Order: sequence, then structure tokens, then C-alpha cells
Amino acid sequence: MTSKMRVEKTIAFLHDPPDKVLKIIKHEDRAKDLLKNISLNWNKIEADIISSSLQRLVFQAKGKIPSVDFYGKSSGNYIHVGYPVFKHPVTACKKRYECLSRFCDHIRGVYSYSKLDEFVEDVLDVEKNVLKSFWENNPKGDYFRIWNYYVQCLKNEIANMLRKKWLEVIEVVFRDNTNKIVDILAEELMNLPAETRCPDHSIWDHLDATSAIHGALIKGKPALLMFKISPVQDFIKNARKEKDLWAGSHLLSFLTFKAIEVVVDEFGPDAIIFPHLRGQPFFDKEYGKYFGGFIGQGQKENLKIANIPNKFLAIIGCADDYEEALETIKLKIENKIHEILNNILNDALEILEIKESFEDTIRNYFKVTVEIVPANINKLCNILEELPESVKDKYKKWINLMEHSAYDFGKPFDLYSLMFELIDGLVAISSRKFEKREGESKYKCTMCGELEIVGTEKTWKRIKNKFREFRETGIFKENEELCPICLIKRYYPLWIKSKLDIDAGFESVSEVALRKNDWLSKVENFENSEHYRELINALKGNEKLKKLVKNRDGFDELIDSELLYIENWNLKYLKDNFYVEVSEAELEEPKKIVEKIYDQHEKPEKYYAILIMDGDNMGKMLVGDEMKPVKDYLHPAVLEYLLQDAKEKVEKTKRLITPATHAAISRALAYFSVNKVSEIVKNRRGELIYAGGDDVLALLPIDSALRCAYDIQGEFGKDWDGWELLPSKTMSAGILIVHYKHPLYDALDKARMLEKKAKNFGRDAVAVGHLTRRGSYSEAVFNWDIVPELDYLVWLIRNSKENEKPNVSRRIIYHVVEEINKVPNDEGAITSFLKYGLLRHYDGDSKEEIVGNLLERIMNIARKLRVEVRLVGVDTREYGLCDEDKKVLEEKLNASIQKLVKNCELSLGKLYDVARIDGVEDCKFYEKLYGLILKKQVRSLFILLKILVDCDAELGGGKCENAD
Repeated sequence: MTSKMRVEKTIAFLHDPPDKVLKIIKHEDRAKDLLKNISLNWNKIEADIISSSLQRLVFQAKGKIPSVDFYGKSSGNYIHVGYPVFKHPVTACKKRYECLSRFCDHIRGVYSYSKLDEFVEDVLDVEKNVLKSFWENNPKGDYFRIWNYYVQCLKNEIANMLRKKWLEVIEVVFRDNTNKIVDILAEELMNLPAETRCPDHSIWDHLDATSAIHGALIKGKPALLMFKISPVQDFIKNARKEKDLWAGSHLLSFLTFKAIEVVVDEFGPDAIIFPHLRGQPFFDKEYGKYFGGFIGQGQKENLKIANIPNKFLAIIGCADDYEEALETIKLKIENKIHEILNNILNDALEILEIKESFEDTIRNYFKVTVEIVPANINKLCNILEELPESVKDKYKKWINLMEHSAYDFGKPFDLYSLMFELIDGLVAISSRKFEKREGESKYKCTMCGELEIVGTEKTWKRIKNKFREFRETGIFKENEELCPICLIKRYYPLWIKSKLDIDAGFESVSEVALRKNDWLSKVENFENSEHYRELINALKGNEKLKKLVKNRDGFDELIDSELLYIENWNLKYLKDNFYVEVSEAELEEPKKIVEKIYDQHEKPEKYYAILIMDGDNMGKMLVGDEMKPVKDYLHPAVLEYLLQDAKEKVEKTKRLITPATHAAISRALAYFSVNKVSEIVKNRRGELIYAGGDDVLALLPIDSALRCAYDIQGEFGKDWDGWELLPSKTMSAGILIVHYKHPLYDALDKARMLEKKAKNFGRDAVAVGHLTRRGSYSEAVFNWDIVPELDYLVWLIRNSKENEKPNVSRRIIYHVVEEINKVPNDEGAITSFLKYGLLRHYDGDSKEEIVGNLLERIMNIARKLRVEVRLVGVDTREYGLCDEDKKVLEEKLNASIQKLVKNCELSLGKLYDVARIDGVEDCKFYEKLYGLILKKQVRSLFILLKILVDCDAELGGGKCENAD
């Protein structure tokens, strides 16, 4: 990107002032003043019209044209009809500028419009001063600083200005909490809509889109570009060590970001529609030389989180031929990715003294997909004619609507939504063509089992002879023989640490397991854990065992937390994992000290949880299938002024996706993953491996895993966090509780299967599985809203272990799980069975009353458990169902059941209405079916209770209040 282009894009980015909707009249004059302050000239640009056309819908009004801003003055042909609001770009949820509206009302009412003009000028002065502080007449640095940090610095400086000059007015208007009000006013001023009549995108979304389109037009013919790298799951799950898991996830994020860099360097960061880059940790780090002291202090910690998905979307410009441009960009991206992979591998090979090239293996392993769809409106209209009627009808309605708006249809990106659908489909098809490469040699990698190892048997014998030396590099364990791809993954933590100072932060899943009830932090506490210090000193005093101690941040600690499990103090474990060879006698003292630790802090937990989460129907959201009618995105007051024809059209036409909508979704996902997920996982004592938008992978102690998942989906389901957008979608999750010695790759597979089961059982659900060391397995799938409701039941059962009253003996769990299948498929029989069990096992006052309440609570919770019904193998001949009918009906029946459970509508009447089987009218059939479902739900609930009680789960319900 040339210096001239960067200047042009800076002008495009500042073509509207951030304060535009404070006073729409003469806002262009303020933009000119703003640019003049840094010696740049404002001019009308085509990209502004294109961006406005595809992002907003403005219609002819009856009589005078409705005007919406904070100035609140009608003039000429415009009539002021209200203050601005903001609509969530997907859900259309309305948010008001409550403080700013009151503030402007007061100034205009008590003082005058001239006083309001003074306020607008004060805001403009701040905008000019901040912009001037960024400007060093260095086009690349200036442009990057302005794009990335202008909004952040503006907010701070506007707050300062309000405190200095307008505090007395604020105190009169708001009286209390004036400091907080100042911050709210600054926040509202920095989140103004771009268009007040169609307020579903911010001024910054519009400025980004305008700058991106302007840059594409400068380059030539505009187009959409999408990139995807694969495989993902297979690459990540091939992990023997915890750092392998982190490395696989982080490396894919890093490679995707390096691919993004190719586009950023040529077209600018605003060209990337998703993932959103403003405030993105990788972006801040890579381009930090332009940002100076503006980078947030918390970004370094966020760098260790893999938070970039494996694909991106961008607006680009092609100088001439689209195919040629595609090949050029794809080649640049491929070369950059392969260069990084080769650098990592070569550094590892140099340490291992292996002189071979594996470039072909690297090039053949990852599939890089890059596609382009031109922004050619004529060709897109021709393509539209060949699409299915349902798709064609959607776009025909949109085109008809645009033809009645203030912007004529026919500009390059007016069918942006169709462009995205096309490119998304192309990438999906191309990426599926990936062929898994198998190694040819009989000596396969001990990690992935697919590719041939680097070197030969002799090579690895030589390496093993030098294992003591290589062990300290952390590259491999003894008896491992790695292929080039797994060697890259194994060496990546060391490589990225040297390049970007990123540290994975943890060594072992056992470390996560040991965090249950804060056990590990209590044991390692320098002041309160004398026996841990005693263990460290004893090891340091032994010439052979001192290798088991490392120094971190000035403190000595065990090299691996697994050494806190007494069963690992054996000769084989120490030799295989740390190359330490000692006698049994030398282990006696460490064992005794570990026993002392147990006496002081109880025995440690050996199980941990793998949490995998995924947003529901995100693909539908991205293609716009979940958008509402256009009227929902318009300002409420403006609707009243529309002509009848326009009003009917906005009510019947669905809003389509725009770059601003995509940018808003991307920004919401980025904020959620970088800020919300990382904070929640940290607070729950977990390790976040991956948070790339709507995907989450984390390792957690078993007592906090379910609550962590519950909190994450709660944030994901919100519209806003202050003025920060959130996705407002549901999530599904899989949680596997597993022993720390269980193979990690297998545990990951099982956790992902649980997440898929939650999806298959109707979505917006969580599946929890418990795999014991002995191989027994239990699981339950349920609605999210029962999580806090379970807390009281878990508390009651746990009390029986502590001999506290009131309590319910944990024997009831085994009683219900083992005996309920013998109960008839009848609701009355099930409740009688449960009541009898509760009366037997409840220990406390007011037994009859409490048991009655407990029974009602248990049945209400049980109805929210997701279960499947099997018709095959069940004798239903009396109802006229043959085995062939059962197979066909089973899937349909279960889909109906899941929907009822999901919506908390399960009842006999609803089951009869919704899940009725053709030809089966007998009410007894549905009564037995309903009883069978309830029986399965109750059994699943008690399986879940067993898991949660065993885990000492923290669910965050109101147990103290309920206990009274």
C-alpha cells in the first residue's frame, strides 16, 4: 500500500466527524475542519455513497422529511421527530442514549441553541486535538494509529473535557454520581449511529466500510475475498501433552493472522470485515511499532489465547483480472504460511541436529483456500436469475425495496449479502477437497500415527542417547518419534516465546485438576505450606532429584505438578518422564513429605474437565437468515412518516446482511472471546486454550466447569455489555470429566462428541459426561436454565457426607438410577416412587412438607433434561406400528420431544398435540410414551446429580435461601 493510498484512506475514514449526529446540519463543515487540522482536504468520495447505499435504507416521507439528532431543531424541509436510538444489528434490540438526551435537553431548554453549539464545538475541538496528537506526517503510522486508537483516545479526552468545562451543568442535570455520568456521556458520544433514521450501525462501522471500499476502488475493481485454512480439529486433537493442545490451537490462529497481514499490508486493517482487528491482541502486537504507548497493558496476557478463527473475510480491489489477482494473493498467503512453518521446523531440526528438508510435507499438509467474488452488480443479477426461487424471491424483494429508497439500486456492493452467500459456499466446497496425507514409511509418528517420522530409526536412537540434553528444550518425551508436523507443534511454544514473548502458562492437565477447591494454590502458598517447601528443599538436597525443581519468577517449585500425586513417586515414572534414575530408598523421604501435604490439605483431585462450546446456528446468522424485517431496524418515530407503500415494504422485506452488520457481529465475537471468555475462565481457575469468536475450548477443575460454561453462555446470549455489542445467541456445550492420565487425544474426541450431542438434542443445551479411570461412563444432556436450580439439591446431598442437617442421603441417587426402570411408564407411578425414596432418605425437620416441595422441584427440573426415546425393539404392535414404521418415526418423534423440552413445554397434552404419530390415536400410547420420557428424564437427572456431587460442583444457586 503506497503512502498516497494511506493518505486517501485516512481522508475516507474521516469523511464524517465522529460527532455527526450531535448536529447533522453542517456536519460536513466539521469534517472539513477536522481534516484541515492535519493539513488534509475533505472531498466527496464515491465510496461514501456506495457504503451508505448498502448499509442504510432511507425512504421518502409524507410531508416534511423526518430528522433525528441531538440538536433537536426543525429547519427547512426537515422536521425533528426525536432523539437517536441504536438498534442491535442482528436482534434489532433498541438502546437509548439516555444521559446524552437529558444533557442536550437541559442545555437547549435552560440556555439556548447557541450553548448547544458551544458543546458541539467543544467536542469537535477534542476530536481535532486527539487527531493532531496522532499525526506525525508518516502516512503508514498515522493511518494505523488513527484507525486503531482514535475512538479509544477520544473517549478518554472527551471525558476529561466534560469534567473541566461542563461539570457544573452535569451536576445540575444528574445531581448524583457525576463522575460515573461523565463516563457514560463519553461512552454514548463514542457510540453514535452513522444514520439516525436507520440506526443499526455505528459511525465507526460506516467509516470502516467507507475506507475499505475506497481503498478497493483505488486499487481497481472491488471484490470480496475469503480465506480458510484446514484441517483444524484433526490438527488440534493430535496431542499427547497439554502444550501440544495449546500449540495446535494457537499456531492455527497465528497462521491465520499472518495470512490476514497480507491483506492488511496491501489494503489496510479496515479491509478485514471479520475477524475484527481493532483492539485485537495479535494486531496490536504485530503493528505495535506504530502505536507507541497506546497499546493496552492487558493485551500481552491475551496474546496467549488462540482467538482468531481459521478463516477471514475482506474487501479488496483487483487491478485487472480477478483470477490473476486471486492467484497472486493466494500465492503470497501460502508462501507466508509455509515460510513460518519451515522456520519453526528448521529451528527444531537444528537443535536435534537433523539436516533434512520437509517442505513438501508442510505444503501438502495444510489446505489453504482463497476465493474471490467480484462486486459486479450486473453479473450478480444474472447469477440471481439462476438461483432457486426462494433465494431469488428474497433478493427481488430487497432490490424492489432499494429502488424505493433514497439511494438508487445498482452500485457495486448493493447485493453484498448475495456476494457473501456465494463466496461462503465456494470456500466450503473448495476446503472439502482437502485430502488427508498419509505417511509412506512404516515408521509412523508416535503422536499422530499418520505421517512418517523425521530422520530414521538411527536418528532417533542418537537423539535418545542425548535425551538428557534435549529433554530440557521441552521438544519431546523419551520414546517419542515425531513427524515434521507434530515436531512443529511440539516446538512452537518455544519458538513463539522467543518471537512474541508468549507463554502457554501451564504444563499439565494435572495442574488444572489440582486447582479444585484451590488445593494447588493452598499447597504452594509460601507462607502457609511448610511441607511443600520441605519437599522442594529435600529434592534440592539430592544431586539426582534436584532436576525435579525449577525456578519461576524467583520461586522454586516442582517441575511438574503430577509429582504431587504420590503414585508418581516410582522409578519408572521418574525415568520415563524426567530421565531421573534413583533407588527406592532415595524416594522414601519425598513420599513421606507428600503424605504430610495430604494430611495438611487432603488428598488431591485426579480428575479435570474439558469444556468445548460452540454458538448455535452461527452460519445462519452470518448469511442473514436470522435478520428481522427492515422496519425493526428503523427509528420508531421515522416509521410514522413513511408513505403507505414504503411502510408495507419495510414490514414485509427482511433486512439483509451488510459489511456493517458483519463488522458488528465480528466485533461482538471478538469482544466476547477476548474479554468475556478469558475473564470467566480465569475466575473459574481454568486454562483457556481457544476462544475464536463463538468457539471455546478450555480446561477446568471439575468443581467449577459447569458454572463456567453457564456463565459463558449467559454472556454470549446478551445483546449488550454497556455499549459493547454481544452476539445475543445461544450456545451448546460438551463437558467431559476425565482422569488426568487418560490419553488427551481420546478425551478431546469424547468431549467434542458431547458437544455434538448437545447440538443434536435440539441445541441451546449442555451435555456432561464422566469417564472414570476404570472405564465406566455416564452422561446427561439438559437445558442451561437448570444449572442454578441444581445447587440446592447438590447441597442437600453433599450435607449427608458432612453429617449436617437438613440432608438427603446420597444413597437416593443409586436407588433412583438402579430401580426407576422397573417403575411403570406412568407419571403417577414415577412421582410415588420418588416420594417414597425421598421420605426414606431425607433427614431433617418438617419431613412431609419439605419432601413434597422437593418432589415438585425435582419433577420440574427433570422435565428440562434432554433424552431420546427408542421405538425400535419396543413392542408396539397393539398400536399398529411395525418395525419399518418405528425407524422412520423415531427421528421425527425425538425432534418433537427435544423442542418441547427446550421450550419447557413438555406435558402429556403438548406431547399429544406436537408428537402425534399418523395412524396412532390411542391416548394410552401417548400416556405410556410420556411416562417413558419422564422416567428417562428423572434417571438422567439423578445421574447428573451423582456427577455434580462427586465433583463438589459450584453452581451458584440460592442454596442458603432455599435451605431455610
